[in-house]
Amino acid sequence: MKFNKLSILLILCFIIGSNYAQKLNGTIYEYDKNGKMIPLESASVYWLGTTIGCISNQNGKFSLERSNTSNMLVIRYVGYQTDTLNIKPE
Repeated sequence: MKFNKLSILLILCFIIGSNYAQKLNGTIYEYDKNGKMIPLESASVYWLGTTIGCISNQNGKFSLERSNTSNMLVIRYVGYQTDTLNIKPE
């Protein structure tokens, strides 16, 4: 199902450890037509302006190395509008 705007949620997004942590873990969901959250498989997740990225697994989960140069997290999925989130360090 396609929506006019990217209808995903990035939740459980946290940095493990201290300010020097190097991993960002999270889960990407989309809302179905009934408003139920469903994990979004194969979404691209990457730091804006870098080559650091990954793809969400079948449960919508991802684990991504932190970037020293960007705090803007981009989420892309075919058929949806791309979304960018500002991830602030802890």
